[in-house]
Amino acid sequence: LNEPSVVAVRYNGNRKTVIAVGEEAKLMLGRTPGDIQAIRPMRDGVIADFEVA
Repeated sequence: LNEPSVVAVRYNGNRKTVIAVGEEAKLMLGRTPGDIQAIRPMRDGVIADFEVA
């Protein structure tokens, strides 16, 4: 796979909704409104956030 390990998630109360993955989510890094977070679920080749991954 040649795709960035990034997931964009929208938080709505206690619900999380995935809105973008890969390259599209990477473009959102640092440019998201308060209810959306771009997350990198992998660290050093290991899954660090199982819920998002």
